[in-house]
Amino acid sequence: TCDANWINLWNTVGPKGSSNLKFTVKANTITQTRTATIKVTNTDYNLTKEIKITQSDFVPELTFSEDEIETSIAEETRTIIVNSNAIWRATCDANWINLWNTIGSNGASNLKFTVRANNIATRVAAIKVTLEDYNITKEIQITQFVPKLELSKTEISVSAAEETHSLTIDTNMSWTATCEADWITLSPTSGPEGVHTLNIAIKANTLTMDRAAIIKINNSKYNITKE
Repeated sequence: TCDANWINLWNTVGPKGSSNLKFTVKANTITQTRTATIKVTNTDYNLTKEIKITQSDFVPELTFSEDEIETSIAEETRTIIVNSNAIWRATCDANWINLWNTIGSNGASNLKFTVRANNIATRVAAIKVTLEDYNITKEIQITQFVPKLELSKTEISVSAAEETHSLTIDTNMSWTATCEADWITLSPTSGPEGVHTLNIAIKANTLTMDRAAIIKINNSKYNITKE
């Protein structure tokens, strides 16, 4: 006999001699080790022996193929693979993210979502995936990045004398500055996101004609250039 409802005995009676006692143990869905006892009894002689069954605790698992995603400013649909050994539920408070499905089973399953178009400003939201039975929640961060690259000046007029000028770069990206003219020196020639001062050293013009050059401020990742 066995009082544990998670153990099923295939046979409960056996003959004299050597015989098999077969039983099935159900999967453990709780986060604690559990034990039970199978009692084998001979009533004629009032003999009882016990077999102790110990089953390991259940360890919830929840991982994602990606937990940080950057999308473009256009409407975009993406799919994340959720790996779990329990049923999960997904939610998102952001009104610019639409979840195609909110529930998944154990194993590898897809979480599909659509991000609406945006060209105003960078925005960030989180998709929360929860194993409700185990009070476990993990987040997938969604960043819709809107590139920003602003220059305080787009034209500079100078005399024939040697001069130094500057302009302000305001950006949320890394940048590089280049100029093909050998009579212009830039400092610095690159920088991270933020507000920066670009110094422009211009050599004196010894020619009898005007000359012009273009300074390019570029981010190659997003293919954005300002002049």
